[in-house]
Parts: sequence; structure tokens; C-alpha cells
Amino acid sequence: MKKTRLFCLVFLFSITFFGQTALAAGPNLIQNPSFETASGNAPSLWSPVSWGSVLATFAYPVAGHAGNAAQVTLAANTTGDARWEHEPVTVLPGATYEFKAWYKSSMASEVDTKLIATNGTVSWGWVASLPSSGGVWKQVTADIVIPPTVTKLVVFHLAKTQGALTVDDYSLVKKDVTPPPNTFSEGMVTFSFDDAWASQYNNALPILQKAGLKGTFYIMTEPVAGGWAEYMNPNQVKDIAQKGHEIGGHTVTHTDLTTLGVAKIDTEVKNSKSYLQTLTGRTVNTLAYPYGAFNQTVKDRVKAAGYNNARNAGTTIANGFNTKKQNVFEINSFSPTNTVSLASMKAAIDRAKANKEWFVFSFHRVQNGNGEYFTSTADFEALVNYAKNSGIKVVTIQEGAALLE
Repeated sequence: MKKTRLFCLVFLFSITFFGQTALAAGPNLIQNPSFETASGNAPSLWSPVSWGSVLATFAYPVAGHAGNAAQVTLAANTTGDARWEHEPVTVLPGATYEFKAWYKSSMASEVDTKLIATNGTVSWGWVASLPSSGGVWKQVTADIVIPPTVTKLVVFHLAKTQGALTVDDYSLVKKDVTPPPNTFSEGMVTFSFDDAWASQYNNALPILQKAGLKGTFYIMTEPVAGGWAEYMNPNQVKDIAQKGHEIGGHTVTHTDLTTLGVAKIDTEVKNSKSYLQTLTGRTVNTLAYPYGAFNQTVKDRVKAAGYNNARNAGTTIANGFNTKKQNVFEINSFSPTNTVSLASMKAAIDRAKANKEWFVFSFHRVQNGNGEYFTSTADFEALVNYAKNSGIKVVTIQEGAALLE
């Protein structure tokens, strides 16, 4: 699958659906899921697909996890990939589906999706990156939330490097999702930002200003005070505060606080707080844990330093939801990577609004580029406008934390 086409992501690679009760219900939507029915030299309703300069061999039938299976072997690969692809299945926008499949591989592989919108537009998404199974059968499980406008879905297991990948026993089942208890009076979303990258000031701030919305900016103070390239300078941090946005602490050096002793934790959280309060003339109430890492000692020291809440960082959309019972020093957030689609982020806002949850984004670089934690300026602007037009309440971290019980 051509990577430049990866502009739409399907979300949650996890075994549990965070924050909601979700039970598989209904039939398996994938036809001939165990490859038991043949059509000539291929499994019925499946197609061998390759892209790029790959030397791929497709084999069927081969010994499976149970009965027959299908296999693809790459003898060489410069660019491209190969997979067995089932017929598109009909799905409901916004619904959650549980995907399961068995695989045996001698190389790293990837589970991806093809999403087909009502108007026929095709987009692609990442679900999971998997190591070699070591030649034994293993099962992959993932929850997939369907973006708005998407009505057809294909889930496929992708061979990208030299070796063999055998797949069997696919399952795609709609889940009944019950809204979590302890919800708010209305759904909320927060746009927060980590590290003090200059692109947040140059690109994200004007977009928020134009929309009339406020965000929370978590500032790592060493690069700001030291004048590091690609980071904000002190005047820019001060300007953000003067425009009414929230400033939060993100320590001095962005060290994993769980690796430090009490004295060094205190230095990181107290010194950054003091610097930011002196710079902006405003009280700093919130802290974002570097790398999202914390333990009880870290939480205790953050509280002792005078913060009244703290935010973590997660790598799946499921990690971004909060209910009223969320621990005020363990506020959940989701850090988008450059593979996260605009559609998936919009869907998170839709769920938060519908279920009266609080969803927190933690962006890093808001700019065009291929860095892992880059979000394009266009996608960020579209997301902010979507939130505003949807009517969901946009809050700072402090405003949201004040509603936690």
C-alpha cells in the first residue's frame, strides 16, 4: 500500500475499548473468513493484491490455524507490499467493530484498512504493526471505529518485507457500545500542546484565535529559556498567556519523572512552574507528564509543588476520553501521530459529544512534514473548525479538571 496515500486512519489497536462497555454482537461480516471455500486457485471472495516493486508469490491452500489458510511470500522488496484482500463489507459510520485474525509470519507485518466513503472516495488507515510471530500462530485483535461518511471497509494483513505471511480465521463483528457512566452534562474537547514547539505559536495559535477558542500549552522551559531553535521564545509564551490561553508546566528538561528521585522530581516540576509564573504573571495549575509517565510518587510531588491537576499522554484515540470520575492527576489525552487521519479525530469529537465525555488532544508539532508527531496545519485547522461547528464545548485543561469529581 503506497504510504503517501495513508491519509485516513482507523483507530483503536487494543484488546479493550477504553471507557465503554463493548460486547461483540452480530454476525461475522467477512465472507469465507477461514478460506475453506475455493474459487479456482484462490479462496472464494478473496483477491491477491500487490503494489510497487515487490516480488510476491501467493499460495492457496496452505495449512492453516484450522483447516485452510492463504499465504503471501516476498522474495524481494524495494518499495511496496502484498496481501490477501477480502470483499468490502458494509459498515455503519461511527460504529465500533472488533477485528480478529490469526497469522503466522517470519517477518514483521502490518494490519491496515481500506475505507470507502459514501461518495466512493477511498482512504487508507493503519491498525497495528506486528513483529514476526516466530513461525507460530498468533492472534491479532483490534477495535475499529468507523469514521463519518465511511460505509464500506476492508481489513487486510500486509506483507512489506522479505519473508512469508500466512493468514487465517478472520472476524469482523459489530460491537454494542454502552455509553460510560459518570458522564458530564455535555461533551467537551480540549486542544492541548506539548513541548513548546515554535509551530504551535506560528500555526496553531492563529487558528485558535480565529475560531475564538482557547487551548492549553504545556511548556518545557529549558529550550524556551535557552533560545533553542524550533522552540518558542519567552515573548511568544508570554503572548500566548496574554491572549487568554492556559499555560501548563512540562518540566524543565522533559525527563521521565518516574526515573528520578524525589529531589530531582521536585526540581523539574517546581522550577518549571516558577519560571512560567514569573514569565507570564499567571498561576500555573496544570502539568503534563513527560512521555505520559507517572507513578504515585510523581503524582504526590506534582501535587506538593502546587499543581492541582496533571495530564498524561496516550498513543491511541481510546486513551483520550475522560469521565467525571477520572483522577484529577491522571487526566487522559491522545497524542496524534502523522498517520492519524482527520476523519478519526473528528470521530473522537463526535463520540465525546454524543456520550457526554471529555476528549483531550495533546498535539506536538503543528506543521507540514513527515515527523512522527506532526499534524499538518490544514488538518489542525479543519479539526478546530469542525469542533466549533459541531457545537461541542471547547475547554482548557483547568476548566475540564474543575468538573471532575
